[in-house]
Amino acid sequence: MKKRSAVLLTLLICPGEWQSELACACDEGMIRDAAFDQPRDTYRLCVINRDDDAAGHDIAERLGSWLETTDAALNLETRFVAANDPEVRWGDYGLPAAPPELPVVVLVGKRPANPHNVHARQNFYIDHWQPEPTPAELQTLFSSPARSALRQELGRNLAVIVQVPGTSGRQEDTRQVVNSICQAGFGRQAWEVSSILVDRHDPRERLLLNFLGIRPEGPDWVGVVFGRGKFMTPPLTGNEITAAGIETLLATLAADCTCSQSPSRLGVDLLMRWEPADNRTVVHLAAETSAAEQTSTGDTMPVAHPPPVAAWFISPMARVTLWLFGGLIVFSGLGSAAIFWRHARRN
Repeated sequence: MKKRSAVLLTLLICPGEWQSELACACDEGMIRDAAFDQPRDTYRLCVINRDDDAAGHDIAERLGSWLETTDAALNLETRFVAANDPEVRWGDYGLPAAPPELPVVVLVGKRPANPHNVHARQNFYIDHWQPEPTPAELQTLFSSPARSALRQELGRNLAVIVQVPGTSGRQEDTRQVVNSICQAGFGRQAWEVSSILVDRHDPRERLLLNFLGIRPEGPDWVGVVFGRGKFMTPPLTGNEITAAGIETLLATLAADCTCSQSPSRLGVDLLMRWEPADNRTVVHLAAETSAAEQTSTGDTMPVAHPPPVAAWFISPMARVTLWLFGGLIVFSGLGSAAIFWRHARRN
């Protein structure tokens, strides 16, 4: 009984930490907006070679210098992996074992977090170069037409729909479904949604296509991208591509609060530049919607401000505090009654 009372008393006296956690959970606004403030997934460009071979270290040094001179906010880092180190866990690099031919450079990414275990993120193989990427291949790593288009569109749109036409005969149906959503906008606020087309045979999009797991032959593919280049999983393919299916994904992004769903759990960030200048293009849609609702009847619509005391009583945090205070009184009363009853029995 004393322990329970002490816990409640601690919460009342030192509420700062748990109050801030509650505030952060619900004050971020819609999921789409919150995605621009969260850290991005980082990719690893791994140079794999024997530790006693200078060739691998030379490649790692060249790639590190290239990454520094690009002067771009690219979510990529370089790493040297000793192939002869028995302590290396190859699953951490998306590989079943050490590569048979060395040296080799492997690009490694991460899968989405398991909703039942937020710390479980599996690494996966994307691409490799033997013995190292050429200057042209490094340019493909750095940027591509599709990723440049995403950077231009993501800041002002709820999301961007990426279309990869298939080799079957449904391309026109898919295009009509996507175009109808983009033209109408999404939701009551008609938030803007744009789309881009990616050719599955375009060598400039090698990185993107490998990341998405798209082969030269296959059905239509549609994916939703939001934030700073996060692809929602799973994508839609073939007959799954319907207006209802795409709108279900968009509805998740338009949710009012991130306390029930974190943007980081919805997909994986693409390897993509994101400069400080790109942040200045971001339009927070939740804030725009709130302002539009306040001025829907005129530019000078009055806003009611309740008295400070009344506001304190109706705030959620005040209700939680009163509930905890009441619980403390109840538990204290029960404890006193139990002590009195035990004392009465002894006498």
